[in-house]
Amino acid sequence: MSRRTRAVLGSVVALLAVAGCATSTAGSGRPADGATAAGGPAASPTSPPPTGGADPTASGPAGSALPGDPTGRVASVGTLRMPLTPGTTARVDGDFLCVTLANGTGCDLEVVDIGRIRAAGGSVSTPAPGEEYGWWWGSDAPSCGDSGQVSAVTRSAVTEKGFKKVGPKTAAYGRWAVSCADATKDFAPRLWWLPTSQLALRQRGSAAGTGEAVDKLLAGVTFGA
Repeated sequence: MSRRTRAVLGSVVALLAVAGCATSTAGSGRPADGATAAGGPAASPTSPPPTGGADPTASGPAGSALPGDPTGRVASVGTLRMPLTPGTTARVDGDFLCVTLANGTGCDLEVVDIGRIRAAGGSVSTPAPGEEYGWWWGSDAPSCGDSGQVSAVTRSAVTEKGFKKVGPKTAAYGRWAVSCADATKDFAPRLWWLPTSQLALRQRGSAAGTGEAVDKLLAGVTFGA
């Protein structure tokens, strides 16, 4: 691995570790050092959305109207293509996609290309719906909260497991009730895992309406080559 590649990998991991890709959502997790392949310049998912046009980190053919959003914005990571609903923004950093809902403040939905991370020499846990800590893909101990305000996980209980659709594909699915030493940080993550595509999707936001909004996004997902 070249010096330049190592430098880029390090900067991406630092972004995920320090920013947690959110400032107010519990349970970020982070890949181990060198966990993401080189991508574009780091972008803070908590930055205010750009004004006067579509999100520059989303992509879509000019003039193409996609389900849910007349502007035709599409967020992509790996082979996954996600049409964005009105008001939703997305930030891509290498093999990590952060999706923020219209009334969100951080990464309400995260998508990680596990396969590309590992191909780049990174180390990341295999998502495991149905297991106690299967929602945590970081290399460190599971925690609640964000950078600088973390709290230990005191309990992680599976509340739902099975299979759910992500676009045309069927993913292994799990939901948890996570209790934290600081009870104000308790949360209920959901996770979808596509082992063949090596893509993991995690909903961390728990505000009213978040689940329905995420389900709508996932229903519109397609997959490319």
